[in-house]
Amino acid sequence: MGVAYAAGGEGEHSIGDAILHHVQDTNVIEIWPGHLYIPLPQIHLFGIDFSITKHLILMWVACLVLVLVFRRVFKNPSAVPSGMANVFEAIVVFLRDEVIVPAMGEDGKRYLPYLLTVFFFILTCNLLGLIPWSATATGNISVTAGLA
Repeated sequence: MGVAYAAGGEGEHSIGDAILHHVQDTNVIEIWPGHLYIPLPQIHLFGIDFSITKHLILMWVACLVLVLVFRRVFKNPSAVPSGMANVFEAIVVFLRDEVIVPAMGEDGKRYLPYLLTVFFFILTCNLLGLIPWSATATGNISVTAGLA
């Protein structure tokens, strides 16, 4: 059936535990929960924690995916895009004409490259969060604050 969540108790999980499991950052990568974990290095310099965490790795993966996808899609630019280039152009034109310009005016066009980069980065991070045993990096308050 489904998982029953209780208010608390021995051996029982609450709904808060289920939600926070996906939001909290960890220093281990779960390959198979309960069976196989990969510990990540912990680095401390001058009293500051520079440890590599699950969310940091997922942000690196999101950056790598974005670079690879955009390089492949726009490898041969042409006046008339086709295939995936057409899809990405439609998204960019929609965001420019229906979101950014109405909200910020014509002056908002100079911020278009930054806003599109942030949009595709957040989208990729959230899509990576849908993978089982993964996490959504944008659920971390540090990532959200950094993007703000």
